[in-house]
Order: sequence, then C-alpha cells, then structure tokens
Amino acid sequence: HELPDETMHITIDKSLASLIFLAESDDGVSTEASNVSANVSATRNKLKSILEKMTSEMDGLIASAIVSIDDGLQVEQVSKRSDIDSESASAYLAKVVESNREALRLMGWDRQPEDILITTHDSYFIIRQLPGDTFFLFVLTTRDEWIGRTRYQMAAYADELAANLELMQKK
Repeated sequence: HELPDETMHITIDKSLASLIFLAESDDGVSTEASNVSANVSATRNKLKSILEKMTSEMDGLIASAIVSIDDGLQVEQVSKRSDIDSESASAYLAKVVESNREALRLMGWDRQPEDILITTHDSYFIIRQLPGDTFFLFVLTTRDEWIGRTRYQMAAYADELAANLELMQKK
C-alpha cells in the first residue's frame, strides 16, 4: 500500500488506546514508529510470558488477562480453555471496576479497591487493580483453587506487570 503524502496517525487500539504512532509517507512507516511498534510487541510478549507463568503455577486457574480500565480492552490474555471468552468478560469487568471506584468515592473513601471477588457456583472471578490505576489483572479460577493463594499470586505479579505496562505506555 502507498501512503498519502500527508502525515498519518496510526492508533493501536488492541494494545493500548493511548498509544499513537506517527507514520511518515516517504518510506512507508517511519523508523521511529517501527521501533516503537517493535518495543510494544516485545513488551506484550513479556506480559504474556508473565501471565503464562502465573497460570502454570495454579492448576485451578482457567484464564487471566490484563485489562484497561478506561475501555475494557485486553492488553494481553492467557486461557487454558478455548470456550472461555475472556475478551467480552473483560469489557464488562471494567465496568465493575469503575462502579466500585464510584461507590467508594460516594462513601467518602479516598481509596481504590485492592481486589474484587465475584463468586459463582463453580468459579471465582478475581479482579486486582494494578499499580498506576489504569489497568487491572483479571483471573478466572475453579472453586477448587484456593482463593487466598490466588490473591497472593496476583499480588506477587502485580508490580512486575505494572512495570511492563508502564514501559509500554512510555514507548
């Protein structure tokens, strides 16, 4: 494809809605935009690797995802089952996070929720807000998985995930 002579903005919604790359028409895509794209891709691979490691450490963990609170888009996700639509669930769970934030604000508490637990007959949905207040970590586990261990694991990985997300945003 030939790009027009004018400058164009490319937005990568799937990784982060706030990342905007400037592409120059002279050579197709500017070196800066290509480097940024490569760095974002490497960071996403690192995030996926972290989620895969966390998922492998818990037998009852079915799916995990890093989700933007603002738009409910997944930055990255891992699932042990193909029948789980964590992308749709993530969009709705972002609304749950926003609602919990608003409820705390209305009660006069100047705090963000640390985690949110949703319990069903056969599973737990656990949402943990990541440092920086822009993303959350979502996990879906069976009821057989120990909830305290799951919360501990989520907390243990939270800083590493947040640091990689911060790098991704700076690119």
